[in-house]
Amino acid sequence: MKKLALLILMLSTILSSGCLPTIIGTAATGVVSVGQDRKFSELKGDIEIWTSIKNQFIQYNSRDLFKNVSVKVIEGRVLLTGNVEKAKTKALAEKISWIPNGVVEVINEIDVNDDNGLKTSAKDMAITTHIKTRLALEKNIKSNNYKIETVSGVVYVIGTTKSQEELSKAIDIISKVSGVKRVVNYVLIKE
Repeated sequence: MKKLALLILMLSTILSSGCLPTIIGTAATGVVSVGQDRKFSELKGDIEIWTSIKNQFIQYNSRDLFKNVSVKVIEGRVLLTGNVEKAKTKALAEKISWIPNGVVEVINEIDVNDDNGLKTSAKDMAITTHIKTRLALEKNIKSNNYKIETVSGVVYVIGTTKSQEELSKAIDIISKVSGVKRVVNYVLIKE
């Protein structure tokens, strides 16, 4: 009951600050997932980091610099993926990601190219959806602990797990999905 009250308080604070798009975006990116093996305080910190980074990106997005950049946050670890047109933009995204309090690591996997085509995005989305479905259907994998992002066929995985066995099984499933070129693993094992 306390967790629910804290969540309502946090959401009302964010809503009263005029950040409704942030709430919608947070839900869409999976920063908050029911059933994760994490404490509410860890989730709250990650939401605050994600919100800060995304709000900074929005300030620059009048020039569409970060329109193809995805941000995932797990335990203060920030994973940046996607495409930008210039190396300076990639560096700026990383610099912005270090600003919020609580950031312990920034993993910058942003590609510098103009491969932002609809066809590539659709394929990547299909791969990500297929992976999430396969992991969710697997009995011995807690799929909510894994955040998946696919960029040009490369699958980035960040999250936490309680065993090497579960992680190995998840990576094996991911690597066998059609269209996956490579799997980049940033999952922490927490026993």
